[in-house]
Amino acid sequence: MNLQQLLHKIESFAKKQKFVNSVTIGSVYENWNGDPDKKYGALNIDIPQLIVNSNMQQMQVYLYYADRLTHDHSNEYEIRTTAELVLNNIINYCAELGDITEGWTINFFTQQFADELAGGYVSFYVEIEKPFGDCLIDEYEDADEDLIERLKEAIRQYEEENEELALLLKDVLFRLEGELK
Repeated sequence: MNLQQLLHKIESFAKKQKFVNSVTIGSVYENWNGDPDKKYGALNIDIPQLIVNSNMQQMQVYLYYADRLTHDHSNEYEIRTTAELVLNNIINYCAELGDITEGWTINFFTQQFADELAGGYVSFYVEIEKPFGDCLIDEYEDADEDLIERLKEAIRQYEEENEELALLLKDVLFRLEGELK
């Protein structure tokens, strides 16, 4: 699974949550300050870091959940409780996609964005298998020469890192070259 696939799966799952009325991806500050018509409870997803180790990769996931505070802040702990529920549901879903590599802490906040909000945020790592060559075929399906060159480059890279994968890629290259002739 690659970064875009993980984001899409988390986003799709989040949209099904009872208390989530809008989902944004990227910088929470840009997303929540830039849209005055935002629907709350709002969830923001960001994946700022990817750590690659041989055939595994860890993606750091940040999730933010917030809702509008009432004038007297009387709903602050209700929002925090909802944030806890939503964030834990999404983390548990991510645990089905890959291993959560360490524990997590939900931090609560009250902060002025475009609106005065309360909520919670969490950071955790999901460890999943490294995709083998996702980027090779999708982007270059109409550019045969570029595809073959990229595949040869990947073979050279994996000859040192993963001999078995290099052999599989050589087989793909052999079959691909035969089909393109």
